[in-house]
Amino acid sequence: MAASFSITKGMFMVKRFISFYKPHLGIFIADLACALALAVIDLFYPMITRNILNEYIPDKNMKLLLIWSAIAFAISGGTAFPICFLM
Repeated sequence: MAASFSITKGMFMVKRFISFYKPHLGIFIADLACALALAVIDLFYPMITRNILNEYIPDKNMKLLLIWSAIAFAISGGTAFPICFLM
């Protein structure tokens, strides 16, 4: 009996949560999409750093070092600015 009560109460809370966001569904979906995009972008930093440290610096390939550094900076600036200053 106790398990069905908690499931019923949980469903009530989920429906209540959804009712609060129903008028703002577009913003809620955009927020989830931005969070997903930010999580995916954060996966690229270790890959870029590994390439810089293992390939570009030892080979003294300054052109690729600067290109990938600029890309990493653009990604970090492109995601940090909207999150910190526009929200």
